[in-house]
Amino acid sequence: MTVWRNRCSDTEADILVRFTPLDNEIFICTTRFIVIQDGVQFDDIDLIADPSDPFDTFCGDLLVPTTMLIEQDEGGQQFDPLEAFTLIHDSDQRLEIETASGPGETAAFRPLYEETLPSNWFNDAREGDFSIGSMPNYFTMPSAVPKGCFSVIPSRFGAPPSSPLVDDEITVSDLAGTPVDIRIQLWRTQCHSGNRSALLMNMELLGDDVAPLLPRPTPEIRSSLFAPYVPAFLSEFPAGNSGEIAPFGTIGIANRLLRIGGVDVETGPTFIVDAFDFNIDADAYNDAISLRLAFGSDDEFVYSIPAVSSFADETQLPEPALHGRYSGQWVAEDLPRSGLVLQIGEVPPDRLFVFAIWFTYLDGVPFWVTGNADIEAGANEITLDMLRLQGGEFLTDGGSFSSDDVVVETVGTMTLRAVNCNALEGSADFSVARLGTTDLQLNRLIRIAGYDCDQTQ
Repeated sequence: MTVWRNRCSDTEADILVRFTPLDNEIFICTTRFIVIQDGVQFDDIDLIADPSDPFDTFCGDLLVPTTMLIEQDEGGQQFDPLEAFTLIHDSDQRLEIETASGPGETAAFRPLYEETLPSNWFNDAREGDFSIGSMPNYFTMPSAVPKGCFSVIPSRFGAPPSSPLVDDEITVSDLAGTPVDIRIQLWRTQCHSGNRSALLMNMELLGDDVAPLLPRPTPEIRSSLFAPYVPAFLSEFPAGNSGEIAPFGTIGIANRLLRIGGVDVETGPTFIVDAFDFNIDADAYNDAISLRLAFGSDDEFVYSIPAVSSFADETQLPEPALHGRYSGQWVAEDLPRSGLVLQIGEVPPDRLFVFAIWFTYLDGVPFWVTGNADIEAGANEITLDMLRLQGGEFLTDGGSFSSDDVVVETVGTMTLRAVNCNALEGSADFSVARLGTTDLQLNRLIRIAGYDCDQTQ
């Protein structure tokens, strides 16, 4: 990493940084950088790879040498690029940038700082699995916590339970060496699949400390007394691809939430302690584990976490919500060569809808019915009017018929209820068309590429 100042005039300058991958790709994200100048902390730092689009900040894998602008987000107070400041990367590197020396200070001749960044454990761990980890729109990498476990980001959902598994007050040192008191609460939230859960950690700033700059909390997990600790990470939502970790696993977000108390000022932010399958699989994660939590190199705390319990650990909602990750193809064991195509979509800014097509047979001939309706966020079930469409022509006969030629007939209703990421319950009433009624137990046939509901299986 090379940092320099390109002075444009007596009153203007750009701060540039060039990242050069030395071994495969590196992960670089705008949220990993903080600027401190004259005792003021600037959190909203942007890395801009394309100056023509200042809103396109960079966060992702970097495969080739790339130069970017370092700027303060336009919505906040600006730091002065001509004056001395401290650039902090990932809490581990403090780069002291001196005051501008004069108009001749340019990119080509005078680097202000040059350092080789440490390898990112995530990139190292997945070496050899490059194709999957690099294509989040195609594959969902296995991790310990199912994405479909939560309907609401835990930090936005509310306070910790009244009786968490761990309730501890600790003292850690901020980056200036000043003691800071923090309350740590740990508990499991059970997923509706029964044998899956998420370990949650709430961090509450105690006392009258104002805006401490903390080392990034680094969690590690081990599954038994004789097993080694393996890397874990903190996120606001279950992660399954590289692009989803960075905003929530770094000091920028973690510290910013801690300083302002998150959404719930009384209890501070809540993070998911997640881990990738290549470090610890979901079965071991949901058994009894040991969590080691480090703040920098000096402050380390170890907690014993019992196995998930269907009696002691609560789910986030009493019933699973029917959300977008339930989209896919579903089948019933006793109905061969037929099934449900389910799509749960969104219309900005806040409309949600369900579109369902059931492929079946009538008098031995392929036959399908369809229905759609809006659904409220958090709803567990929906009932659809199912329609039969007749008329029209085959798809190769475009222009040979109009929408008026298609006859739409309501033939019954279908109710769908979410059970867990891989199971639905349903009932169908087609008595109005003299086609009878039935109850349905549906199992997932396919997952949505890059948008899996339960990537632990």
